[in-house]
Amino acid sequence: MRIILLLSLVLVIGLFPVSSLALPAQDVVPIIDGDYFPKVHEALLGAKKSIFCVMYLAQLSPQHPLGWESMLLRDLIGASKRGVDVKVILEDNPEVGNSYAYNFLKEAGVSVFYDTSERTTHCKLVIIDDEITVVGSTNWSYSGLRMNHEASVLIRSKEVASTFKEAFSQLEVKK
Repeated sequence: MRIILLLSLVLVIGLFPVSSLALPAQDVVPIIDGDYFPKVHEALLGAKKSIFCVMYLAQLSPQHPLGWESMLLRDLIGASKRGVDVKVILEDNPEVGNSYAYNFLKEAGVSVFYDTSERTTHCKLVIIDDEITVVGSTNWSYSGLRMNHEASVLIRSKEVASTFKEAFSQLEVKK
């Protein structure tokens, strides 16, 4: 059942061709609506080596400094300060509104980049310690975390993490 769920997600999202028909996963946890924040928050706090994050929208609002979207960004900063290798890639479209989050992370010393304008980076992906992958529809925004119906999965699998990281670490970014 876990393999079927994983394969369905990869094929439906269509992020990239699947190189193997069955990638092993020790654990697949569906994350629906408001379950996203507590599960991802816990996973980020537990990061020991690395966090790789590709996010279409990280819409941090100065008016809501303690919102869930802010706390996830603060988790990235905290991880970076405790020696975790953190890399974040955000969509660079002024209409999306990532500039405040970008500057917030950059000023805290996190390696954060914008993608290039040749292609929209619509992905919502977090890879932790090259083993935990969170992928789905949830943006890091008030709407994405509190208002919308969203569907994501947390997958514990080194093979899945490696496949996603390889595909998205090749994104062209602005230096």
